[in-house]
Amino acid sequence: MSKQPASEVSLQNLLPTSFVVTKKRQESYLARHGIMLTALPDGSVFVSVNRPSDDLQNTRMKVFFRVGASNDPLGKEGLSHLAEHMVFLGCGLTPTIQDHTMRTKMGGYYINAMTSLWDIDFTLTASSGLVAPDFGFLYGVEHLGSMLTKPLLREEALKKEKRVVFDEIGRLNCSLEFLTLIEIFSLAFSKNHPCRKVTIGTGESVRAIKSSDIRRHISEFFTPPNSFVSIFSEGNLRRHDRLVKATKNAWTENFKGKLGKPNSLPSAEVLSTYRPFLINKVFEESTKVRESRVLVCLATTEIFPFFTREGDAFGRALSLLRAEIFHAFRGRGYGYAPLVIEETFPLAGVGVLVVGMEVDRSVHKELAKEIRQILKIGIQRIIETGLCEQAVRSKRLSYMDSPIPLETRLEDLRLGLRNYGQIIRSEDVRDVSLSVKARDVKKALEFIADSPNGLFITGDF
Repeated sequence: MSKQPASEVSLQNLLPTSFVVTKKRQESYLARHGIMLTALPDGSVFVSVNRPSDDLQNTRMKVFFRVGASNDPLGKEGLSHLAEHMVFLGCGLTPTIQDHTMRTKMGGYYINAMTSLWDIDFTLTASSGLVAPDFGFLYGVEHLGSMLTKPLLREEALKKEKRVVFDEIGRLNCSLEFLTLIEIFSLAFSKNHPCRKVTIGTGESVRAIKSSDIRRHISEFFTPPNSFVSIFSEGNLRRHDRLVKATKNAWTENFKGKLGKPNSLPSAEVLSTYRPFLINKVFEESTKVRESRVLVCLATTEIFPFFTREGDAFGRALSLLRAEIFHAFRGRGYGYAPLVIEETFPLAGVGVLVVGMEVDRSVHKELAKEIRQILKIGIQRIIETGLCEQAVRSKRLSYMDSPIPLETRLEDLRLGLRNYGQIIRSEDVRDVSLSVKARDVKKALEFIADSPNGLFITGDF
């Protein structure tokens, strides 16, 4: 797991050979698990699956648009997040947020959304379907379609929603963890790197966003060729098939005449470019957002390849570290809320690992001197007590104990199509996971212990 220059990892967006499957084998996999994958004439990709059940029909629809914070223009960070908010505040079918709330309550469905660095995800969940024309899943599909294609984007609503976002930003800016992560990412990545983008934006960038920006953003990215729609239901298969057919018809009607092209991820060369932290380098930032509190942490940037034994072992090493570092910090009398954060970005697999703790300023200098030793002691304890062997055994038993959930299959499939242009078979992911040995997990832990890292101290000191 030695550090590599970015130029040597620019092709890590390619799938491992064992994951590359022919179109015929992809079709066989889908048929074997009852998954229907359809590309509609307008460019939308639909995937659906039903889990037979004697219970009432429960259906969930997820709509992913290939747009996120990484697509926000410089100076207008937070645009994708704000666009996601605005479609809830009035559309052709429900002109106000009050109308929106009333319709969902009376109609027996729920719509939620989330913006990430790469996607905006809208989720529609309904407890029933095909019961009555004004109740259940299809009633919700009609509503979601109007939100996505006929948002009103009123100026007054935008002003109010900006205040909501400002409040979110204000609360984050009172978090030493958030402020430290912003500093770490600003040092790890160049100004134009997509991983520098803050999903929620800043006060200044959100203030600069106009309704015309949001309208243009939605028009460009909320389009059929830029969408992935999945429908998962539990209940009667014939009812599921009727729901899927009706949903496709409603989707096509809503998006009639909407043109566009798929939005691609940044190149692997861009994503794999990062700046390593120098060992023993100290970064200090004084802020009084929390009186007498200081966050002391270590941070490192590395390459963690996806879908490899090495990457899977690193994930398990982190899981063990999250549990054990608690005892390492508490045993030294510093507290019981350690911080272990790992952010890994797709394709190139560049990751940022942060380990630390927020403490009273009276002990922060002492912790700063000890933190590297505490990390090494915690890792040594994990290795010596046999936890690596247990982590491997637990994973193996979990696969033996239960089948791969259909929800997992759908997500693996989506990520494969999204990032690599082919489906990812969940069995291939499982096989990589089962190939991990205890020595792989130990190697990953030793790498974390010895990796060059920067020391960050943020707070009221």
